[in-house]
Amino acid sequence: ESVLRDYETRGWSAENLVIADLERQALANADVTVAHLEPVANVFAEHFGFDDAWRSGFRVELPPVVVQKLAGTTKAVGPTTPILLTSKIQSIKRPEIFARATSRFALERPDFAGEIRFLAFDVDGDLRSRCEAAFPRPLRERVTFGGPKNPGERETIIRDSVVVFPG
Repeated sequence: ESVLRDYETRGWSAENLVIADLERQALANADVTVAHLEPVANVFAEHFGFDDAWRSGFRVELPPVVVQKLAGTTKAVGPTTPILLTSKIQSIKRPEIFARATSRFALERPDFAGEIRFLAFDVDGDLRSRCEAAFPRPLRERVTFGGPKNPGERETIIRDSVVVFPG
């Protein structure tokens, strides 16, 4: 939370400061600290002011995603296949890129009739409003924000869609 706030435009509150303090203390006291990338470990060390001794105990383990089992089947993508953003609606995740790109895609491809879903945790209401504004009125009825409470249903939606990770 506190590292992300350094890269975002959201302001600090007393609650965020408490979370930042807890994050720093947890990292300082952890028996094992792991990052997927070397620069991530460096950012944490710099952000929290940890010394070289702390940084030397940080492990970097690649790759960040290990596929345990290959998919048994592959779904065909068609004109009604939904397009999803599954990340948080926060500036570092760049949901506005997803919004602008999917809006343009849908406008330039009239054969695309699928839903555009922000199956994402809503962190920043102003950013969500900017994402909503990226869609002209004719497309807005096909754009949804939020998702089901049931994790199994969420996984089914993801499985049956094209998931985009803007960066």
